[in-house]
Amino acid sequence: MNKEIQQLNNTTYKITPKDDPKDRIEVIIGDDKEQDFKPQVKLMRWDNEVNFSVRLKENGKETPTVSSKDDKVTWDKGNFKIEFYEAENAHKFVWFLKEKPDTNKVEFTIQSKGLKFYYQPELTQKEIDRGDTRPENVVGSYAVYMEKPGTNWAGGKEYKAGKFGHIYRPHLYDSNGLEAWGDLHIENGIYSVEIPQEFLDKAVFPIKSNDLFGWDSFGSSGRGYARGMFGTRYQSLATAGTAEKITIGFKNRNTAGNTKGVIVLASSVSIISNGIGNAAVYDGSDWTWIDSAFSTPPTILSSTNYVLCFICSAASSVAKDDGAANSSISDIINSYSSPQDPDAIDDDDKFSIYCTYEEPVVVNPTVTTQAVTVIEKTTATGNGNITDDGGATATRGMCWDTSATPTITDDHATNGTGEGAYTVAMTGLTKGQHYYVRAYATNSEGTSYGAEVDFTTLNITGPLPLFKRQ
Repeated sequence: MNKEIQQLNNTTYKITPKDDPKDRIEVIIGDDKEQDFKPQVKLMRWDNEVNFSVRLKENGKETPTVSSKDDKVTWDKGNFKIEFYEAENAHKFVWFLKEKPDTNKVEFTIQSKGLKFYYQPELTQKEIDRGDTRPENVVGSYAVYMEKPGTNWAGGKEYKAGKFGHIYRPHLYDSNGLEAWGDLHIENGIYSVEIPQEFLDKAVFPIKSNDLFGWDSFGSSGRGYARGMFGTRYQSLATAGTAEKITIGFKNRNTAGNTKGVIVLASSVSIISNGIGNAAVYDGSDWTWIDSAFSTPPTILSSTNYVLCFICSAASSVAKDDGAANSSISDIINSYSSPQDPDAIDDDDKFSIYCTYEEPVVVNPTVTTQAVTVIEKTTATGNGNITDDGGATATRGMCWDTSATPTITDDHATNGTGEGAYTVAMTGLTKGQHYYVRAYATNSEGTSYGAEVDFTTLNITGPLPLFKRQ
């Protein structure tokens, strides 16, 4: 953990709240692309795979002042002042209005990379009746998730449920102890905070807004359940793997109980082979990750969508956020002891649930070479077959030379990727020349060659003209 402010240059400061290769978090205050300091904060996670930045929409001709003291950067201009600093598991972006402004709305620009922002409304009566919970500072906030969640390979980066963080509802204070909640909106590249007019009219200035960006991995709300199966839809993996465990995030639980992770095929809403995890005990602690491991790791195919589910032995509260429509399934009637295929009742929950996959073992691919066909004077067709891609996508190719044992440093050509038979057009050959040929396949582990074959290009001239003796 390193929360000390580093000054990178005249216009930029940096804080590293979490210096962990599995989940690195970095904060840039200012904009290193500008000559002057800008009232901006940029938050990055997972080695900047995803990020977002928020900058005040400035006005006025005053000259700003910038200072750094006690792990806090302060920007001050005209009627506005902003303080940037770290809090526990969060970054604070606190702004002050020194006098009553002309409008009750303060606007910032917001830019993001690889993220989606999900608004968290007030709970409905139906949600309250079933035991859902949502803290006051989460109502009207935004849960921020990776647009394409990374894969949790064992020993790799820890994306967990793919939650980048949480933008909490701004809390407003005046100088006399009056408090209110700001109305936060994020849309069309604008981050705006609307100040309730009643608060603005009664406030003793200066007033401040405590804008908090939390580094949450858990959902910020909880859903209460009877027994049943529930899950969130996930996109397909980039590479096939085997599932090691399902991890479920519990918000709170008054008594102990058991849970199982379940993997469901999205297309048919059916439990996959070996897709029910072992029973795991949760002890009633708040904000706890519980692992449900698989006795026989199920195979998870690439290019196939799944639903990661859980089922509990008794009523429980599992961490969640509101997500996109039809992003989850709910089946309140199911059997904990013998889970069945769930009913496809669509909901909008993004549960705090994820799957960890055993890291795929990649080896060199296996390829064979067949006889050359369609031999002409300057062209021929090479034939190969990748019988095993070695666990990673393999590029298919053919290499040739006038000397034995050709490699990819000699003449070569490719034709697509993947296992199976393939052909490669060999061009630019010399007529009447003897060639040696090998099929090859290349994946992330290396290049393999098939056995060598040889052939000779044609060296045929056209027929001589016939002359009739007179």
